[in-house]
Amino acid sequence: MEIKTVRGMKDILPGEVARWERVEQSARSTLRAYGFEEIRTPVLEATGLFERAIGQATDIVSKEMYTFNERGGASVSLRPEATASVCRAYVEHHMNSEGALAKLYLIGPMFRTERPQAGRQRQFHQISAEAIGCAHPLADVEMITLLSDLLIGAGADRFTLLLNSVGCGHETCRARFVTLFTQYLKAHLPSLCPECRGRYPKRVWRILDCKKEGCRKVTRGGPSLAEHIRTAACDCGRHFETVQKGLKASGVAFQIEPCLVRGLDYYTKTAFEVVAQGLGAQDAVAAGGRYDGLVELLGGPQVGGVGMAIGLERLMLALEAGGKNAAEEAKGGVYVALLGESGVESALHFVRKLREGGVPCHMAFETSRSLKSQLREADRLKLRSVVMLGEREMERQVVTVKDLVAREQKELPIRELVAYLTRAVQ
Repeated sequence: MEIKTVRGMKDILPGEVARWERVEQSARSTLRAYGFEEIRTPVLEATGLFERAIGQATDIVSKEMYTFNERGGASVSLRPEATASVCRAYVEHHMNSEGALAKLYLIGPMFRTERPQAGRQRQFHQISAEAIGCAHPLADVEMITLLSDLLIGAGADRFTLLLNSVGCGHETCRARFVTLFTQYLKAHLPSLCPECRGRYPKRVWRILDCKKEGCRKVTRGGPSLAEHIRTAACDCGRHFETVQKGLKASGVAFQIEPCLVRGLDYYTKTAFEVVAQGLGAQDAVAAGGRYDGLVELLGGPQVGGVGMAIGLERLMLALEAGGKNAAEEAKGGVYVALLGESGVESALHFVRKLREGGVPCHMAFETSRSLKSQLREADRLKLRSVVMLGEREMERQVVTVKDLVAREQKELPIRELVAYLTRAVQ
């Protein structure tokens, strides 16, 4: 019986990996330009980390985590997102010891037991960034600007940045709004979808984020979150105004989305989401926000934080929808074609030297293969050059180099081959 991948898991094959690598390399370059350093955390964490950080009543913790008991009885979970793990590492390793802003990024797999569909797998990958140790709104501006630059650097140009403030726990801010919103919804429960009715009254916050038109109509007629934030006795209103002014000054376009809230309990103040055209219902390719109380909740100091995450699977779909993945670039590599037994030893020597010089090399092993067959293989591998070695070439101490991109070929003295090809692929 053939064994296949587990439902919701997907192999990423070599051709796809090459595209992913280009996006990841572009992201690393941009993140480093912004002063971020890479961190790598375990995919397996104590379940209590996510229960405390994300919230036990959230869909992620209550329905979507891969959770099991270790042999000793401890409950552990595969990470469903990166922020909680990075903040745990920040606290555990005392990264605030010098009082500096910690700017960290992570690229890797996350896990949720969601219903698989296009752009939504049970193992998925994210590029995430966290700036921990600053509560200033300009840190939000930099994070959102970074996100915009990451998407543009990847080749995405058809996206919309949605922005909102979710306020804070002050009694005149979000807490007051939730109380009034809960009272308002009581009279409108029959108009809500079954899922949102199930969220009442403990998770009314998530009803704001429902995309079903009936629920959106109900929420639009209720109390205004934006008005509560604007008139609250805390600084949430001023914070949000500063974020908007900073984004305008940075040239980052955005739209205010009053119903945008995040599905994690730790978010405060700024929340944002990026949607891409052409992806249907699963159109969110990135999201993030501020989480000023999270580090303290995990046993650390009282510091602010802001972060974001890009879903790589959805970003790749968005690039494909925009025609950015259609054409494969030729790789800057070399194929060494053998025209008989006499060129084998020289080929082994050249391949070793080229690889030492950083030139990717493929070599034919079977000397009986025709040149036409070897050229087809080089073309399939999308290599740039083919070096042809045979008995006549060895006698004359020359090699023939065929450029598969320019569709031309030339003869070179053997002694010049390594230097020539090293220059050609740079």
